[in-house]
Amino acid sequence: MITLQTHNAVAEDREKLISSLVAAFIHDPIARWVWPEPHAYLSNYRAFVEAFGGSAIEAGTALYSGDHIGGALWLAPGIAPDEERLAEILQSSIAEERLNVVFNFVQQMGAHHPREPVWHLTMIGVDPTQYGCGHGAAMMNAFLERIDDRGEPAYLESSNPANISLYQRHGFEVTGRFQVGDSPVMTPMYRQARV
Repeated sequence: MITLQTHNAVAEDREKLISSLVAAFIHDPIARWVWPEPHAYLSNYRAFVEAFGGSAIEAGTALYSGDHIGGALWLAPGIAPDEERLAEILQSSIAEERLNVVFNFVQQMGAHHPREPVWHLTMIGVDPTQYGCGHGAAMMNAFLERIDDRGEPAYLESSNPANISLYQRHGFEVTGRFQVGDSPVMTPMYRQARV
């Protein structure tokens, strides 16, 4: 059995790591609901990734697998996405008639986020050409070991129902489901602290 290598991302990995996540989410139901046109997705998703979880790279809480086949962005307890930048990206890239429903969706995300400090897995993804090879599980295992050593809880939002079983295998439990207007379903998931 081959052991997949995961690595801590540093500043020099930023472009490749972000690119792997842009590729990973090209079929994601929520990402493509927000930006259904290919050009709009490719023009805006990189900035979205940066604003939603890119600060994990500087904080030393981002991982990549293999030769940047996939990436994971974890925000430490007390650290949040850049909400101001996210709002700017959405306002500048989404048609005015859709803005309300997208902003309502984002508000629902905030409403489901745990109130206590948690590790937030903002994004984890793998290049679609490498799906099913174990990169996602390897990155999940590597970082959850760190969290377990600290005895702290974790949280994520699953934007793709196909990934829920992976997260459940790693101890995450579904805490709700929501959708707004014609959006796909988003599934918040929580993982209790391990002692």
